[in-house]
Amino acid sequence: NAIIGFTDVLNGIVNDSIQKDYLASIKKSGQNLLGLINDILDFSKIEAGKIVLRPRPINMRQVIVETQKMFLPSLQEKKLTFTASVNEEMPELIMLDDLQLRQILVNLIGNAVKFTEKGSIELYIEASPPIQDKTDLTIRVSDTGIGIKPESQKLIFEDFTQQEDQDNRRYGGTGLGLGIVKSIVSLMDGDINVESTPGKGSIFTVTLKNCQITNYLKEEKLKAEIQELDTIEIKKEKEITNAAYISNECLEDIQNLFSGPWEAFRLRPSFKDVPQISNALDHLAQKHDNHTLRQFAIEIKDSASTFDVENLHKTIAKMEQYLNLRS
Repeated sequence: NAIIGFTDVLNGIVNDSIQKDYLASIKKSGQNLLGLINDILDFSKIEAGKIVLRPRPINMRQVIVETQKMFLPSLQEKKLTFTASVNEEMPELIMLDDLQLRQILVNLIGNAVKFTEKGSIELYIEASPPIQDKTDLTIRVSDTGIGIKPESQKLIFEDFTQQEDQDNRRYGGTGLGLGIVKSIVSLMDGDINVESTPGKGSIFTVTLKNCQITNYLKEEKLKAEIQELDTIEIKKEKEITNAAYISNECLEDIQNLFSGPWEAFRLRPSFKDVPQISNALDHLAQKHDNHTLRQFAIEIKDSASTFDVENLHKTIAKMEQYLNLRS
């Protein structure tokens, strides 16, 4: 993370095109190494039987939005269209292991982004009609990427396996990602399969059976916590129209912050000011029980910890857009 962060810092300083190319290569190698380490760590946990499912009430729409935000920079860089939707039967809350569900989505969408140079990626999550407070979930990730040969489709979920003739220099990877997904899905008593046509794209489908529906949390609170992005299409929109609601009291506190420390910070962000800004956002998030403000505070701190100047600017812009306070 430090290597990747410092390359971003240097990239904002140097002007020479050759030096920028060198920095881009360093950053790409750092990202590949980080991905390799994370894959090996996840694989080791699975092999050692250290992953224990911890189901909790989650809102699928919120998970979709937060997952999509992770891939926005890559999607924008490659000019890919991303759409996401859920069907009308999707319950407000389902008991699932939040961390493992996100791991599945991140690996599948990450693969789609990596192997798609142009076109689109679609995420669709469908819930079957409930029976005795249980539903079957179908998660489908489709892309218009390079596709997978029929002979490779049978092996693609095995550990350390990649498609034959795959350009490793171009795409990188360890061949562990889909194996990790399959292991997690199996742990959740689910199934995964792939349909693919070389040169046209792939569709990965995950099925999770008998997922428990719950009403553990208040729906109104969830609506206030979910921030819907313009780039994501979620069917049943009437249920999340109040997602970006901010109380007048909260808005007044935020305006006071913006007229003080934030004004200088947003015009010229400095890592040394991050603790003051993030602590102020944390305080407001706790005071007004606002999940989105808390998330922005985390993103600002994460950007500072990795010296990611570009992501810091993006977070500031997103926050101002969310609060509708840009001057």
